[in-house]
Amino acid sequence: MSSYNEFRKRSNLERSDFFPNEVSNQESQNTESQYFLQEVSERPIERSTKKLIEKPTEKIIAKEVEKSPLESPLSEMIMIWNEVFQYSLKPIKGYISKTTAKKLQKLYHSIFNCNLDHWRDYAIKVNSSKFLMGEKITKNNFKATFNWLLNEETAVKIMNGEYGVGDRELDQNNILRNIEEVEKELVNEVTKKITNHTKNNISLEESEQEFKSYIKAKKYLGDGDPYDMKCYFGDYGNAFWSSCAYDRLFDHELKLFKSLRDSYILKKQVGSTSIETKQLIKEMLSKFSIRTKGIELLNKLKSSKETIEKMDTNIIAMSIPSLLWQVSEAA
Repeated sequence: MSSYNEFRKRSNLERSDFFPNEVSNQESQNTESQYFLQEVSERPIERSTKKLIEKPTEKIIAKEVEKSPLESPLSEMIMIWNEVFQYSLKPIKGYISKTTAKKLQKLYHSIFNCNLDHWRDYAIKVNSSKFLMGEKITKNNFKATFNWLLNEETAVKIMNGEYGVGDRELDQNNILRNIEEVEKELVNEVTKKITNHTKNNISLEESEQEFKSYIKAKKYLGDGDPYDMKCYFGDYGNAFWSSCAYDRLFDHELKLFKSLRDSYILKKQVGSTSIETKQLIKEMLSKFSIRTKGIELLNKLKSSKETIEKMDTNIIAMSIPSLLWQVSEAA
């Protein structure tokens, strides 16, 4: 069968769409395909008609884009994509815009042959690549964007196994690991918010001097160690804490110094060290895991984390109880 017939079948266009001036009841002794080729050679073809003959898929795409989301495959394609990535801690979210709508339609008809199962396979391949998911160390910290993934050339390469496809465990197979990871991130985020709020309402310089004096005087050896310093220092005169190491401890740029200082300030101001604060938050989160499991728990934890991240420490009266209440409400 001629390419014309195949095109007409796919696009639902009639001969009158190509030759509007042709009498509808005109008959021909030739076959339909011969007639079409003969007319094309004998008649002057308008630019718009020529474009339709050369690129029929583009006409189909244009008509599909004009449809509402319910009448076209766009909404279903986005739903499928986001279903695959709902298990990810940092998903590549699918969305519809003017640009992505055209690209989606083009891929749907060309690369994926109007098959949504092939589209799902494509999303899974993307999720299976460390490079595409932004987990590969690169100069520019590359992570694929949804718009870039809709380029035909990119899609062909990914479907052919390029860009490290298959070197990463699918997120849908790692729900428990991802739940543990987001719990850890949530605990750290809440602790950071409380610590920052506390530091914003005190003189950091004075608190640092107080902390240094406390350590140098070894007060933790006689006051019951309320700041949990003994486990770090013990008796710093022993072999572990040489004088050089001890002097280095009070380097402002040293991560250990900042961590211990912040823990000391937190305990003094709100009644809990960093370790105790994290333990309180973990206990609160454990209650969520009793009520909720699997993907539902993961999504609630992710929602809680987003809520905490948006909190402004300068305008919200921070305390451990209020923050934990916010986490509870979000979840």
